[in-house]
Amino acid sequence: MGRGLVAAAVLLGVLTVSQTSFADVPCQTRTTRAYFSPWGDTNQYFPAPGGTFESGANTAFAGGAKVVSDQEPWKVAGSTHSKAAQIPAGGSVKLEKFCVNSDEDSLRLFFKKPGVAGSALWIHIRVTSGVNVATNELTVDGSTAGWGVLNRMMLPDIRDASGRQWVEITLGTRNAAATWRVDDVMIDPWRTK
Repeated sequence: MGRGLVAAAVLLGVLTVSQTSFADVPCQTRTTRAYFSPWGDTNQYFPAPGGTFESGANTAFAGGAKVVSDQEPWKVAGSTHSKAAQIPAGGSVKLEKFCVNSDEDSLRLFFKKPGVAGSALWIHIRVTSGVNVATNELTVDGSTAGWGVLNRMMLPDIRDASGRQWVEITLGTRNAAATWRVDDVMIDPWRTK
């Protein structure tokens, strides 16, 4: 077998292993709480992996984004939490890909608006399931200053026969130059009320 055919065979083997490992990986066990009950949302949520930004683990920072000493003022994830992600103009934060089950359909998070007219926080969700890919994105206006809470943002639903899909969440800035802070990215098991 020529070198090109061997390389192709090895590449195909890697692709097959990746697809098999995707199908075989169960979603993690969830510990949930009604984090958004002060805002009338009594649904149960769990933190996205790395989504509390306490350690910076499970997160990729780019363009000057980093973990800073700050916290959304309601401290929904606990009084000992003291960190948030800071995203400057042109920066981004990408949470590690994680698995969701068929009953987990949306996310919420906290953001600190910079009070700069024309600035925006960009929230991008990418889901994969088998060979399918879908995205959803949203921008939050930053013309006023202060901490706020995002309304429910739906995850695209392209689950395969296993009932699972993989989610990647990217947060960045758009339009006018400004620095944002983001904290406590939470996923909602599908118990809409």
